[in-house]
Amino acid sequence: MPGIYIHSLLGSENDQKGVEATGRYRSINREKLSIEQLEQEIQLEGSLREQIFNGLMKRIEKRKSEKALHPNAEQKVLFLDDRLFAIARTYEKTSEKLVAIINTSGENIEVPMTALKDELEAGSLKDTIGEVVYGAEEATLQLDPYQAMWLKDNGT
Repeated sequence: MPGIYIHSLLGSENDQKGVEATGRYRSINREKLSIEQLEQEIQLEGSLREQIFNGLMKRIEKRKSEKALHPNAEQKVLFLDDRLFAIARTYEKTSEKLVAIINTSGENIEVPMTALKDELEAGSLKDTIGEVVYGAEEATLQLDPYQAMWLKDNGT
């Protein structure tokens, strides 16, 4: 099970004062949290902590609902572009398929729809993270810098 660092989950920013106080660079990510303040910030609509925490919680719920992301699903690495990390996952019990593509660069990247034809039906595709549907007539998928997509055949 992948771990999520608590300060990443909670949207903590760098603790520069902690570095200055201790003289240790590791203190940058050792912010001391007050549970009361943390609860207020997570509940404050539009706050950085609320956006990050709730965004990650929604992503975790989506991940749990995707059979192809089950730990026992088959996995194959796809070589689409050096700046992309891409895997095709298939859950054998239901034959559900999903292609995860992560743009690891600070650049916009286009992925030809034909590059996914061996993994997905390559008709209409749905990005289950962004809830965006890409029609069969579209030639490419556009990934923004550091964007992730979980693509499935639309309708599955």
